[in-house]
Amino acid sequence: MKKILYVIFILYVLANNACTQSQYIQNENNEGKKIMKYKKWTTKMNGIEMIQILDKRCNCFIVKNDNFCVLIDTSINYERKILSDHLNDFNVKNIHSILLTHSHFDHTGNIQFLQKQYNSNVFIHSLEVQFLKNGYTYLPKGTIPITKLFTSIIGNRIMCFQKFHACDSDKIFTENMFYDIIPDDLKIEMLQTPGHSIGSVCFIVDNEIAIVGDTMVNNAGNIYPPFADFPENLLESWKKILETNCRLFLPAHGKEIEKYILDNNYSKINKKINRKIA
Repeated sequence: MKKILYVIFILYVLANNACTQSQYIQNENNEGKKIMKYKKWTTKMNGIEMIQILDKRCNCFIVKNDNFCVLIDTSINYERKILSDHLNDFNVKNIHSILLTHSHFDHTGNIQFLQKQYNSNVFIHSLEVQFLKNGYTYLPKGTIPITKLFTSIIGNRIMCFQKFHACDSDKIFTENMFYDIIPDDLKIEMLQTPGHSIGSVCFIVDNEIAIVGDTMVNNAGNIYPPFADFPENLLESWKKILETNCRLFLPAHGKEIEKYILDNNYSKINKKINRKIA
C-alpha cells in the first residue's frame, strides 16, 4: 500500500511540475552550434536578465548582468549533470552567490557540489541554516488530500530522497548579511515569505519580477502549494508580495504567474476564510 501511494505521489509531483514556456532564447556553444532553448526574462529598468537554467524537478534561475551572476535554487542531486551542462551552455565561469528560497531537498540537492565548484557564497534564511548543515529536511505538511495522506504516512521519518550533501558552513550567509554579499548592480531584494516553510524567502529582481520558490506554484491556474508547514502564514506572505511592484512571479514548480492570477487566488481564499469566521 505504501509503495502504491508513493508512486501516485511521484506521478502527482511530476504532473504539477510541467512547465509550459512561451518565450525562448536559443543558446550557442563556442563553435556557434545551437544547443538548447531557455526561457528568459529581462527587467525594463536596468536590463537584469533572469534565465531559467533548469525546469525539471525544480525550476532554477540564474540572475545576471554584464558583471555578476547568481544562481537561485539547485534542484535535486539526480539532476546534477543536467544543471551543470546547462550552466556550461552559458559558459558560466563564476557564480558569485547561490541563493536558496528554502532548505527542502529539491532545492538544495546540488548545493555542496556547486559551492565547491564555483567557490560561491550561499544564502539561506537563518531559521533553516541547520537543515543545510545537517544535509536533510523534513517533509512539509500536505495541504490537499493526496499530499496530506502521503505526509501522514511518512511522518517525521527521513526518507532517502530527502537527504542531500551538507553545505560548507563557512560560506553560509543569512538575512542579516544578504545585502552585504549581493552586488548592488544586480538589484536583488530579499522578502521573507514564511508559509511553505518557516524560512521561505522570495527574491525580487529590479522591483519588477519575483522568484518565489514554493511560496506559490502553478498547477493549471491553482497556485496554492500542495505542501505548507505554516499555511496560516501563507496568505500574509502573498499579501506582502502583492504589495510590491512586481508584475510577474517565477515559481519553482510550474510556469510563470502573472499578478492578476495571484490577486484573484488571494481574494478567493480570503473570502472563504472570512465566510468561515462569519
